[in-house]
Formats: sequence, structure tokens, C-alpha cells
Amino acid sequence: MIRGIRLLLAAAATLLALACRAQTSEPIAPEPTASGPSCAVSLTDTAFLDIDGLAPAAPKGAPLSCGPGTRGPAETRLMTLTTSAGVALGVGRGGQVYSIRMPGIAGDLIPMRRPDAPFVDGVLQTVATNRSERRGSPRGAAAAAGGNDPGPGWHYHQAGAYQRGVLAGRAPTYSRIVWEHLDPRGGTLETLTLAVQAHPTRVAGDRFLAYQRIRALDPRTIELTQGWINTSRDDLGEAPTLDHFNFPYLTLNADALTRFAVDGADVTDTRWPNPRGEEVPQGAWIGGFAGSGVEAPGLAIVRPSGQGTRLRYGNRPIRAVADDGVETRQQIFVISNGVRDRTLAPGEALVATSYLVFGGRAEVARRAAALATRARIGPMTVPPARDLTGLCGGSALAVCGIDAGPKLALAARFCSACLPVYELHQGPRVAYSTEPYLGALGERHLSDPAWQVRRIVGWLLPMDVAPPPGYRAVALTADAPIRAAPHDLGRFAYLTRR
Repeated sequence: MIRGIRLLLAAAATLLALACRAQTSEPIAPEPTASGPSCAVSLTDTAFLDIDGLAPAAPKGAPLSCGPGTRGPAETRLMTLTTSAGVALGVGRGGQVYSIRMPGIAGDLIPMRRPDAPFVDGVLQTVATNRSERRGSPRGAAAAAGGNDPGPGWHYHQAGAYQRGVLAGRAPTYSRIVWEHLDPRGGTLETLTLAVQAHPTRVAGDRFLAYQRIRALDPRTIELTQGWINTSRDDLGEAPTLDHFNFPYLTLNADALTRFAVDGADVTDTRWPNPRGEEVPQGAWIGGFAGSGVEAPGLAIVRPSGQGTRLRYGNRPIRAVADDGVETRQQIFVISNGVRDRTLAPGEALVATSYLVFGGRAEVARRAAALATRARIGPMTVPPARDLTGLCGGSALAVCGIDAGPKLALAARFCSACLPVYELHQGPRVAYSTEPYLGALGERHLSDPAWQVRRIVGWLLPMDVAPPPGYRAVALTADAPIRAAPHDLGRFAYLTRR
């Protein structure tokens, strides 16, 4: 009898473990952790948004296997996604791709980490610049008065911040993933990152979110969708904007990939940085290969070309740190697809789609050319949704109890004009706020132990948006259960049952 009970318990434990690993359509709401998502669970089972209209693709991609990250320090690793063809992408704590491996090439295609930039530069990521805070602007003057001269503007990395300035000698500071959705069977990982200022001459940034979707279209083709969302507001008489973007930015290991080409034309000997004003050959794709033969293995990046973009690239040596901690030098090839003619004002979002194509050189060139028309840039305009699965309510709304008060509701999915609500932790204390840097507004860094951002729990609706049937809109006030910066009050609403 006892032996039978033990067998039943063992079988139940096995089934429970399998269920936890399976990806289902049921909401998953694990206890969030500061380390971000894992392969077993997601911060949310709700996809961020459906943006296939910008770059049409199959609803589901090729399956991906998911495993632990293996490269670099443990604090860098998030997960490794691998296709059936053996193409492996290592995803870091900020959502950046910090490792790429493929059959036929020994070693990693992404360079080793830098001494003061542990996989926050020299990786595959998106970067944006806020030049509204340059010297002489109202916000720039306010920063300079506090000893934080912004110079030409602030650079925001999807990955994280350099270990310089106020962060010198501290543990690596990675941008915080605040929304994540993993669907291995559908070949997709979505992340939304609260981007940090890369050159930390001050200790905080505006509320800029970096979006990324990795999707395996087939075992040798990765669709990479990246975007920026400006959730900042006009709080010093000048609205914070983003006005320069990289879709994408990456560096490749030029010791493993020895030949580089743009639309098939060899550019291996181009040096970085290109002299200002010098135009290098532009093209729809740029690739690196382990040789010049038609079968030489490698990859190409199919970029959004035209559309106000400027491709810059070239090789250079860097100081690097091997995985065993030994400092060395490495040759790299930098690729930057810049977008200069777009300005992202508060409440606006921009998205771009690129492709990574793996294989032999001739095959890669053919497939990359065929994908060129699908690489695009455009505004990410999403109206408030009323018929989507919620984060924790199982309906169109995320219904959560906040500060042990009455139940209130937030929109469960992103909309362009909505405002995110962050869950923050300070030891056992939990707070909900539209301001991710809780404390001295705008002057808290993610590494500050006072309050730690955990995730976005939902979105406040603008006051001019009609609530769904059965709900009423409640304007955000200073005594609301959701804390807010003064410039957010009265402009947004949460919902309660009628």
C-alpha cells in the first residue's frame, strides 16, 4: 500500500514537472525575479503585440530548443535558443544577443567581452540616442547644474551600461527586462527592456523601452524585430525625444569570420570608424564569412535599407577579456545601421525588422537578396485592445490587487498612447508606479538598492479612451494606489468594475 502511494506521488511529480516545462495557452504568473525570464516560465504568457503587418511572416516560426546560457560570467547569461540546424543564439540579461554559434565555424561569432563593457557593447542589440538633453537645452542645463554634463546627448543601450563614471568598479548593470514572452514551439522570444543610459555620467534616464522579438523563420533564418517606445512625458518644459537609432548594431569576431561583403562586394579592408562624411558602399545586406569560397560558412544581416538609413562598418582591434578572465586583444568588425531622420516624441513608438541568414556564402547571398524587401522600418501604432488575454485576469484586462486595496484593472497589452505601470520591490515591500526610478524622480539607477524594477504589470489608458463595457475610468491622482510622477496625474486612468 505504502509502495503504491509512493509510486503515485512520483508519477504526479513527474507530470507536474512536465507541465511546468510545457508552453500552454494558460496564463503563467510565476513569482518574478530580478534575474529576468528563464526557459521554464515567462514573466507573462501574453505576447506583447502582433506586428506582423509591418513585416508579414508565418504566424509561427520554426521550433527552438531553449537551454541555459553558457558564455561569460553567470550574471550575464539568460538563455540559449537553438534551431534544429544548430544555429545558437545566447541571450543576455538585457535581451541582447551576446553569443552566436553556427555549424562549420569554431568559436563564437560575437567577440569577447570588453574590460569595462561586459557584453553591453560589441553585441547584437538596438541603440537609441536622446539629443534633446544636449548642452544648452532646458533638460541638459538641469543635468549640467547637477554636475552631469550631457554633452551631445544620451545614448541608451538595450544591453546595459558601461562600468564607467558612477558605475566604475561595480557589478555589471544590465538593462532590466520588464516584459518577456517565450514560445519555443513557435520559435519566438519577445522582450521589453527598460533601457539604461550607456555612459553613466548621471544615474538615471528617461522612460525609454526597447522592444525585441527573435523568431526563427526556418532553421537557418532568424527574423529580428526591434523597436523603441517613448513613454516619457514633458516634465521640464521640453519633451524628451529619441532622434537617432541603430536597427541593428552589432560587432562580429573578425578572427573567426575573415571576409566581409556588402551585397557580395568585398569590404574586408574597410576600417572603423569611417571618417566623417566618407560614404562606404551601401547595400541591402552585409555579411561575414570564414573564407572567400562559395561554400564558406557565415551569416548575413539583411537590414532595412533606404528609408533614411545609413550603413557604417569596418574592422578594428579591441582589448578583450576571454571567458577564463585573461585579458587579450581581438580583431572585430563593427556593423551599424543608423536611422537619423526619425524623431520619437513621448507616446510614440518605432519598429524595424531585420534578418539573420546562416549558411554557405553563395546560399546566404541568394537568400539574403530574396529577403531584402521584407526588412522595413515604420511607426508602431497600436490602439487600445479589448479582446486579448490578460496578465492575471484571464480577460481583456489585467486585474490585480494593489497595496491590498480594491481590485483595479489595467490594459493587458501595449497601446501606443498607454502608460506602463511598474512593479517595484524594496525587500518585502512592493510598490506600483508609473515611474520606474522610484525615489527622487528621474535620479535613481537600476542598480540602486532602494527600489528594484521587477516587471510591467499592465498599462494605464489615456483619459480620452472610452473604457471597455462594465468598467469605469478613474483618473490618476496623487492619492491613487498607483504612484505617479506629477506630470502623469490627471492624464491617465485605471479601471474599476461598475
